[in-house]
Amino acid sequence: METGSANADASADADAGPSAAAAGPLPLPDRCLVAVSCTSPDLPAFLAEIREVASSGADVVELRLDLLADFDPKRDLDAILDGARKSGLPYIVTCRAAWEGGGWRGGEPQRLATLKLAALKGAPFVDVEYKAAHMFFAG
Repeated sequence: METGSANADASADADAGPSAAAAGPLPLPDRCLVAVSCTSPDLPAFLAEIREVASSGADVVELRLDLLADFDPKRDLDAILDGARKSGLPYIVTCRAAWEGGGWRGGEPQRLATLKLAALKGAPFVDVEYKAAHMFFAG
């Protein structure tokens, strides 16, 4: 398989939505990739941390939205995703529920809606817990 065609296929799958990801696995890298989490509690520091992670040698940036104090998806998500895109690294959006050891204190429907919004806005990966996946895909 040619690299160019694989990338085009992966891009087309990403545009098709969550069900397209089930059509086949992503190609595995030939080495271990290191993901570094952004965990700053305020937005300006969080955005700076994305840039720092990108320059640190990390392969992937994890955006821990659940650890942001006063996070409002409608107000903050575009800036966060834009910062992640500008980092040049792949990124995964995480909003970990308190029942899973995370910092999210809001309701489960709002948390899953935040992850869906990130996906709709072009996030290449979102982190959904197995126990919540049926709700994520249901609505």
